[in-house]
Amino acid sequence: MPHKEFSDEFSGRTALVTGAARGLGKAIAGVLLEQGARVVAADLLEDALDKTAAELSEKAPGSVWKRVLDVRDEKAVQGLFEWASRDDTIGTIDVLVNNAGVCYAHPFIEQDEAAYEDTFAVNVYGVLTVSRIFASYLIARKQGGNIVNLSSNAYRRPYAYFVEYNASKAAVANITHTLSQELAPYGINVNAVAPGAADTHMLRYSMERTIALDGGGVDVEECRKTWGPRQLRRLVDPREVGLVAAFLASERARIVRGQTIFVDGGDTAL
Repeated sequence: MPHKEFSDEFSGRTALVTGAARGLGKAIAGVLLEQGARVVAADLLEDALDKTAAELSEKAPGSVWKRVLDVRDEKAVQGLFEWASRDDTIGTIDVLVNNAGVCYAHPFIEQDEAAYEDTFAVNVYGVLTVSRIFASYLIARKQGGNIVNLSSNAYRRPYAYFVEYNASKAAVANITHTLSQELAPYGINVNAVAPGAADTHMLRYSMERTIALDGGGVDVEECRKTWGPRQLRRLVDPREVGLVAAFLASERARIVRGQTIFVDGGDTAL
């Protein structure tokens, strides 16, 4: 159940969440809906998106729209905002959560150009493209808003086998700080969350690939017991990340600017 104090925090506001079909994006979309927002859920995974949109719509009828979106495709991103502008029921999208991301694991000495290119195309260029079109959309309306980017504690505590992912998330933190300065005059606040060991499909993939690359000897269930933050002794719940992301998108965070907030149970502080 939503906290009573914040249950209508986003009343009248509309959020676009990329990568919303599952994992952190789904959790963030759910928290924003609980706090009164309308949500445009966007993802490239059409089947998963259909399922998630149906689940979210049950909780908040009339407040959820879905849009198949490839953040690497500038025309598709532009088309999304043009589509939203034609539908009066959506309202003005004034919150953007750049959650769409990909992750590949491989030894660095085994060059993988496709992994390099796709990781930066989605995790970095996708953030830049969607943010630029979103900002232009708001500026044309003389309206402010919020951008919340998804970085990772991997940019501060990089993990072996994930070199391009680690680097891409460092880039997201840098982009966040830069855009907060450039977009502040337009009333657009920019921050980021940096989760660690959140219980998602991507984390399971990371566990499976790390086990395989290390030569086996453990299984995913053993990893689930040891990969979580040491202070929590469990994995991070995606909803916990959603609550922080929603705070950063809210009016309460107006004094928090250009920050990357670690949501990893204190691991980055150790």
